[in-house]
Amino acid sequence: MEKIKTFDELTIQDNFLFQHVMRNERLCTYLIEKILDIKIRSLRYQDFEKTIDLRCTFDPFHKGLPIYTFTHCCKEDNKVQLKDEETRMFLNSKGSENAADPDIAAFLRYVDGKAAEGHFAERLDQEVHFVKSMDKVRREYMILSDEIRRRQREAEEEGLQKGLQKGLQEGRREGRQEERESNIVAMLKEKIPVETISRITHYSLDQIQKLGKMHGLL
Repeated sequence: MEKIKTFDELTIQDNFLFQHVMRNERLCTYLIEKILDIKIRSLRYQDFEKTIDLRCTFDPFHKGLPIYTFTHCCKEDNKVQLKDEETRMFLNSKGSENAADPDIAAFLRYVDGKAAEGHFAERLDQEVHFVKSMDKVRREYMILSDEIRRRQREAEEEGLQKGLQKGLQEGRREGRQEERESNIVAMLKEKIPVETISRITHYSLDQIQKLGKMHGLL
């Protein structure tokens, strides 16, 4: 069974805590303005994802860049772009040394587990400690982690029962698969992006999408 962190073990690396910290509009606005190099008039939050442990502490494209920005453009002529205004950005915590903005560099180092340096990173660290002092946040995390553990136990028990019928070795293999698929379904229910689930579980996008459709999630 995959180990789930205790509430006290959570850091800014964990999506659950990161999203609670970003509910501080002043900090969130400042970070977005720095990343996008724009001025924000107002900030509106979408539905709050409730995930347990989703880390951003790796370089997704192995180029050492602090930020990767993608827009839809024509393969044959990259000057021709779709006008859907959609832009995807990936922040790489391992690329802090290449970040031109000192606040972004300090933020990436902090997310990577280094000490908070500079006013913005220190303010984030203060907010982390403030959020972790809130009983209601602790209770919410306990409820979510208990639910994940319950799903993991059910998947393991179901896999073991099938193993008794088909042989111990085959059953263990199916049990692991059942557990992985149960975790995938749980992550889909928590609205974790399919691409992220694929990186974590090593399941293909098609396999994850099929599981999602089987459970009415996609």
